Amino acid sequence: MKFERPEFKMTREMIQIMGNETSESFAYFKDLVVKGFIMLREYADEFIAISEMTKNAGFTCFRKKTMSDLRNRFYLSKRLPKVARKVQKMIYWANNSIFTNWYDRIQLMQQKIEY
Repeated sequence: MKFERPEFKMTREMIQIMGNETSESFAYFKDLVVKGFIMLREYADEFIAISEMTKNAGFTCFRKKTMSDLRNRFYLSKRLPKVARKVQKMIYWANNSIFTNWYDRIQLMQQKIEY
């Protein structure tokens, strides 16, 4: 069962530190995330190669399509404007995701893990 639906975790508290969804700080954060992702794409082959080296280590996270899924997450076949829009959608989706909030509550109840 996959509780964490967004690509990364972003909580209300993280956004509050930056002001709010309409603050200059949050806009700057979004800009840096997009730029950072675009820069990471340049090293996609290296990330994939490192992952390839560990796929036979017995980790349960490695399944049949893991490597192709990882490659697809870099959007290597897309042009930069489309990649930027994809990353902006990731940020939008991560912003106060109901799935993240539910998962955090479950972790707190079951494991006593604070978010």
